[in-house]
Amino acid sequence: MKHGLLALSILGLCAAASSHAESFSTYGPIYASYKQSPAKGGGCVSGSIGTEGPNNAYSSIVFVSEANADSTLKQGSFGYARGGSKNDFAPRLSAFTVCLKPGRYRIFGISTNNVYSTQRVAMPFEVVAGRNVYLGRFVFQGPGSRPQCQQGAPVYVTVSDEFERDSAAIQKHPQAARLPLDKQVVDPVQGAPYFVACARGH
Repeated sequence: MKHGLLALSILGLCAAASSHAESFSTYGPIYASYKQSPAKGGGCVSGSIGTEGPNNAYSSIVFVSEANADSTLKQGSFGYARGGSKNDFAPRLSAFTVCLKPGRYRIFGISTNNVYSTQRVAMPFEVVAGRNVYLGRFVFQGPGSRPQCQQGAPVYVTVSDEFERDSAAIQKHPQAARLPLDKQVVDPVQGAPYFVACARGH
């Protein structure tokens, strides 16, 4: 299948750290972690993430540094785990903040229920020391949840700019609370077919 999914677990490779009640993040393998706090010269990226797919219990956006763009191991993620008691905005939707070493990165795929996208995409973003960059709202869609948005992949992510709604929750994160928050929403066109821009009602 051209846009199928390939089973591949990263739980054994990555050290996880919870950001908010329902969101989580990983920073790559311990021997090559991207993690760096603002206090030590790092910067952050933020947004909101969730799911409308009824079976997407554990979903994540996978990224890698540009320097490791071809690596299958040196990858991090931010994601959403369904099933807790609290969300930041609405059922199955929470804020995330990930603080990383400054530099250029790219989102290259998605994972849901420990199943990965097989086609690598390249949605760039940049981490700036001492700043927090808003990447957008990412909502996982399952088959049938929003069929008008689907572009071929059975599981995909809608990307939207919800800066005004998301910023208050993002700025409660202890590492990002005092950082300037800049808006640089990623371009979903570069992430097709796994990432799409699809407004409500379309």
